[in-house]
Amino acid sequence: MRCHRIPRRPSDGLIASPYARVLRQGECEFVILSCQFCIGRLNRPPLVVDDEGRCGAKRLPSPPTHQMIDRSRDMPRHDGTIAIVTGAGHGIGRCIASQLAAEGAAVAVLEVDESRGRETVSQIVEADGRAVFVKADITDAAQVEAAISAAEAALGPANLLVNNAAFTDAGDLKGMKLESWHREIDVNLNGTYHCIRAIIPRMQERGGGAIVNIASVNGVRYFGNPSYSAAKAGVINLTMSVASEFGRDGIRCNAVCPGSVRTDNITWTIRQKKDPDIFQKLGRWYPLGRVAEPMDIARAVSFLGSDEAAYISGVALPVDGGMLAGMNVMIDEFILEA
Repeated sequence: MRCHRIPRRPSDGLIASPYARVLRQGECEFVILSCQFCIGRLNRPPLVVDDEGRCGAKRLPSPPTHQMIDRSRDMPRHDGTIAIVTGAGHGIGRCIASQLAAEGAAVAVLEVDESRGRETVSQIVEADGRAVFVKADITDAAQVEAAISAAEAALGPANLLVNNAAFTDAGDLKGMKLESWHREIDVNLNGTYHCIRAIIPRMQERGGGAIVNIASVNGVRYFGNPSYSAAKAGVINLTMSVASEFGRDGIRCNAVCPGSVRTDNITWTIRQKKDPDIFQKLGRWYPLGRVAEPMDIARAVSFLGSDEAAYISGVALPVDGGMLAGMNVMIDEFILEA
């Protein structure tokens, strides 16, 4: 029985034919017995496996390294990156756009609110960064296509997309209006899909790129706000779908799942008016003792969108101070009861 048995197909032998596959170092597919020939080559370049499933002696050229650039220490992490960040007019999105620009990226601020979007651009430019504003409502696929075309016309071909734009009414099922449900799904899930759908063919033509979606811990477990939670769960699954389907095109797709983040959005503003200590109280639920700051999310996005994460794809990364790992308040209550 052969170690690398695969279906026989016509071939001229040990060549990189359309039917040949690359044997990873030390790996035997459909392993039945250990292949001593392969074991002896654990730390050597990959070999071509022929149609009989035998190890060939002819090595394939190294794969493209468009996402594995050896950067010098004084080179910015995102030197050469052209990023599109949606919903970058305030809060987390503005922080992400500013952080990417500070690390060398040229940034297209894609925002439906023009005044806020241009304010983000001004802040980046004042800090010696490079940025442009493009207006679009991400629930409109045609507007998204036009905005991405405009961004690339101004900055060049985009190799990083950050889907940050979001919306929530923070309601419950019992009192939720039908239009609120549809609005949250439309912005948070459909809008993310529209942006991905527009950028994928462009990245395929260029040999790859990175996509980072802002999901939520609400997409992993239920913490209230059902329509938002359903949409973010969809974003996580969409992330895995894109990573799986387009990985061979050199496209990586990951998600960041924040917990509570201290921002200036209207929901938090209303909550703070009702309870000025809301953030301190929420901090009790997080093992690290605080809610996130926008920069916590921006740093995670920057990493996942960079060459440093070249072999990371399909991940939903919690940036939640350890909340999904365990509920401190609940644990404390159980201990007190015991």
